[in-house]
Amino acid sequence: MLPIDTPIKMPAGFKALILVRPLALMILPGIFFLILGINIDALAFFLSLIAVFCVFWYIFSYLDYINFNVVIGGQNITVNSGIIVKQSKTLNFSSVQTVDIVNNPWLAMFGLNLIRIWSSSPQQLNIQGGTSVNEPEAIFYLTRADAQEFRQLLTAKK
Repeated sequence: MLPIDTPIKMPAGFKALILVRPLALMILPGIFFLILGINIDALAFFLSLIAVFCVFWYIFSYLDYINFNVVIGGQNITVNSGIIVKQSKTLNFSSVQTVDIVNNPWLAMFGLNLIRIWSSSPQQLNIQGGTSVNEPEAIFYLTRADAQEFRQLLTAKK
């Protein structure tokens, strides 16, 4: 049961996801270099650059993880995020158009679903150079069971 008026943190599976993602970035190029027969010194240098990048990525992702929460209220949902600059976005249930639940094999390994909330707000439409880029109002991760319950809760409140 999703709590009402209580901050919901990212699920524990997200910690594992942010740890494994950079490791996959290190392993895949290493295998590619070995298949191509590139010398070990070049491989070691490349992997060390990726390792430094991965450490910063992990630190940033973890800080994002601990500073992110979702609060489901009586008639709205509030998404709080930000590491240095704190942001809070409140969406009324009545303005929510669609809740996308993305489940792919990568997320399934960690028991997660990606949630995208689309609303009727013109803020999610970004027009640049004659083309438009649509972005959801909110993106976050929930466990599979919580994701289905979240969708049912939003559709019931509308």
